[in-house]
Amino acid sequence: MRLKNLYRTLKLLVKVKQETLPLLIDDSIEKAKEVLLQLSRETEYHGIEEVYHSHK
Repeated sequence: MRLKNLYRTLKLLVKVKQETLPLLIDDSIEKAKEVLLQLSRETEYHGIEEVYHSHK
């Protein structure tokens, strides 16, 4: 009985992970795009050397 419950729980966890992982990845990609866009704006305004040193 306990093994059966454990199996069901694990199966459910795997299903949840499979459904949420793509959403997390999409969210991370969007955040990365925002950061890169912000850095490119700062670079255009201040120059690459100054931006590089300010983010070190």
